[in-house]
Amino acid sequence: LHIAWGTGRRATDIRDRSGLAYRMEGIDLSTGMVETAKGRGLDARIGHWNEVEVESGVYDAITFLYAFGHIPSLEERKRSLSKVLGALRPGGRFYFDVFNVENPNEWGPEAVHLFEELELANEGYEKGDLFYKRHGGDTVALLHYCAQSGIMDLVKSCGFDVHAVHRIGYVEHSGMELSQEEQSGNLLLVAEKPLN
Repeated sequence: LHIAWGTGRRATDIRDRSGLAYRMEGIDLSTGMVETAKGRGLDARIGHWNEVEVESGVYDAITFLYAFGHIPSLEERKRSLSKVLGALRPGGRFYFDVFNVENPNEWGPEAVHLFEELELANEGYEKGDLFYKRHGGDTVALLHYCAQSGIMDLVKSCGFDVHAVHRIGYVEHSGMELSQEEQSGNLLLVAEKPLN
């Protein structure tokens, strides 16, 4: 299952590169994206992950790529992770990425600085929150940056075992795995539903 999969292009590329012929489904908020995915012969449906109905304990793997940071609050992130855990079979894997608050090539460090300087906790914001607008775009969106220790603690608190955390280049060395010593890159987490 791919959450927030857009047109399914990335999910299809992942399947093609894996060399495996597994069945996949996708969920996305955008009617246009889902219609494009369906037009490509993919099993797609419209919905918000925390509201859409899914079966319990049936998925071998779930991805949530380039979208988890748009979940607007800690409580909603917990709900989302708990729902993923419930949808996975025991031993199932969850792959998701988050923007790294420590990445010096991104907005995370500045977001933390302003959070503290402007005392934004008093306004209901969380450390790592920021709003942005794409270059040339009109829509403003929330993006939440995460610290590695914080996101690992959150994932574990929802019942997962964290199997691995990879640093993946985003602005610099895009798509390449970076060393754990580097502060740059996004964080790609591999979590697993315990067998018991």
